[in-house]
Amino acid sequence: MKKFIKAKIEKSGLRLTNQRIKIAEILFAGPPMHFTAEHITLEVKKKRLNISLATIYNTLRDFNGKSLIRQIKLESTRNWYDTSLEDHHHFYNSKTQQLIDIKKNDISLKKYPSPPIGYKIKKYDVLIEIE
Repeated sequence: MKKFIKAKIEKSGLRLTNQRIKIAEILFAGPPMHFTAEHITLEVKKKRLNISLATIYNTLRDFNGKSLIRQIKLESTRNWYDTSLEDHHHFYNSKTQQLIDIKKNDISLKKYPSPPIGYKIKKYDVLIEIE
């Protein structure tokens, strides 16, 4: 697993650091997951790793910038991320703060707004809030 994670980071062009490896192990050791920096901070503390909050934020920003994870624009006060890079949508339960995947083909937009002149729609993300 560690070789896979190191290769994933190196292939992205990011410098291989011990902190990035440890954070990547948390992110990629299991099935795809949704998370915030706060979630990762709790895991880092549970594992008694010496990684600062600033390093966690910077690593998540760097991983997102290199498309190792995907940022989900959900709340203005904090960033959510997803380790699944496949096109898909989400349900969001604001009470439990849980994101649940929706398969891309389970949502079909029959009509959507035309983009401004000179632009084309690259992709769309649907977020459905539930209680």
